[in-house]
Amino acid sequence: MSSQSRRTVVTTKTGRRTRRVVTTTATISAVPMSTTKTPLAEMAKVVEAVNTGKFTFIPEFGGQGSVYWKELQKLYTASSTSITRSFIDAAAQALLEESSSVETKASNAFEAVIDLQSWLQVGEAPVGLTMSRVYFSMPLLVLTQCANYLNFLETTGLTHESVVKNSATAVGHSQGAVSAVIFSAAKTAQEFVEIGISVLRYMFWQGLRAQETYQHLLTQYKQDGKNIEGAGPMLAVRGLKKKHVLKSIEVAKRRTKSPDLHLSLINASDMMNVTGFPATLTLLKQALEG
Repeated sequence: MSSQSRRTVVTTKTGRRTRRVVTTTATISAVPMSTTKTPLAEMAKVVEAVNTGKFTFIPEFGGQGSVYWKELQKLYTASSTSITRSFIDAAAQALLEESSSVETKASNAFEAVIDLQSWLQVGEAPVGLTMSRVYFSMPLLVLTQCANYLNFLETTGLTHESVVKNSATAVGHSQGAVSAVIFSAAKTAQEFVEIGISVLRYMFWQGLRAQETYQHLLTQYKQDGKNIEGAGPMLAVRGLKKKHVLKSIEVAKRRTKSPDLHLSLINASDMMNVTGFPATLTLLKQALEG
């Protein structure tokens, strides 16, 4: 259900099988499940196994940085009559309403009216829009994850009730916690749709306010005129230990006399994210690579 290689992990646990269903744009297949060529007989066996309690699911949802746009396009075009398509259409209308409001357009973080349905019908977003920016990605990542889960239900023939009943937990990485909450809070697929649309509206405003805050800080620290191609407010660091990264951060802070660098996320002992202004992060990147 995502934009990279499919990863389904099956382990044995107290006589039962635990199947991790990764419904996130960071870790499952590059095409929606409805477009895969899983034999119906095999799928029927999976459904039967779930209904008899032989499988335990652990839905996982990824966070910011996940690539979602191509997957959302495929989910949209897979069927014009499915519950997944209806959900995307309803979500698109909600985002059109929120992004068209007077309050939104008055914001200095306003980028464009999100006319998602038109973009999906054309097949691509308008030229010049950066879909990874939180104004777009915060709501659209949730939308893609929720649509992918609904597509999973339709493809397998499972009900939301049966998946929840047979799930050990639902987990989310960073923003993915939001989709995990939607999954856990909904008692039926219809509730999943309703809660999903409501949360989607909230995530739009969260993205807008986050961008406003970021731009305010850029102005406050006189960073708004420093445009560095390919640089953003977050740097992913891999292959280095925490103590080495922290030492480099302190050195960069002393050199720049800027307090913006922070070790904000630790994914593993040698995988972490540093946040800060693009110009400072660029200096830190050069120091880490050197």
